[in-house]
Amino acid sequence: MAFFLTYFHYFYGMTKYPSSKESIELRDIDPEDLEEVLFKIEKSFDIRFEANELKYIDTFGGLCDHIKDKFDGQSSDDCTGQQAFYKLRDALVRFGQVDIDRIKPELALTELFPKEDRKTRVKELESVLKFKLDILGPSRILSNSLQVLLIGALIVLCFKWKIGLPVFILLVISLKLAFRFGKELQVETVRELVEKMTRDNYIKSRRDNNNYNLKEINKVLIDLFSNALGIDKSNLKAESSLR
Repeated sequence: MAFFLTYFHYFYGMTKYPSSKESIELRDIDPEDLEEVLFKIEKSFDIRFEANELKYIDTFGGLCDHIKDKFDGQSSDDCTGQQAFYKLRDALVRFGQVDIDRIKPELALTELFPKEDRKTRVKELESVLKFKLDILGPSRILSNSLQVLLIGALIVLCFKWKIGLPVFILLVISLKLAFRFGKELQVETVRELVEKMTRDNYIKSRRDNNNYNLKEINKVLIDLFSNALGIDKSNLKAESSLR
């Protein structure tokens, strides 16, 4: 049973925690979900954690300090969000999607990516940026419906596995296809896309991939944890316990 829950949560981002962020503390998070966030951190900052490397780190502040110690490049005071915006703007202009003067933070992404050729345009943009944006998926109604059905299948699986297992597998496949072929934008504006780029692909969003802004690292880590685990940012303090 744990295997199925982990599989679903890892690939589809289904939260296993209460909807009220204020009720979630970092110490309440399942270790497997923390591992998922660490994977996202590795991807965003282009770093790697060795086995047992974080064994003795027990606070959020300690984790932040340890991650900052892993950077080998040169620190700079420039703003990554601003660089990500210009990088996105130049990439959009490069393959002729929109005039440069129209690209503002408040511009709706639906104007840049019409539904009829949205997947093609997003792939073209990703090829210029040289990293995945992960901004397309199924509609929220479809995603939520499948997730509710999946939970029901898991309950049935506990009592009648011969019925629950095939239904569960069918729903997992349905979710995978829904995310693979979904065309709904998961962010709404250029500003939100820039924030996602900075959070999920910090190093690659910068003009120079060999440097970073040390002052920004804590904020990006807070955004990563909050977004992935549903924790209110006010609960992510230096003294917040990881255990």
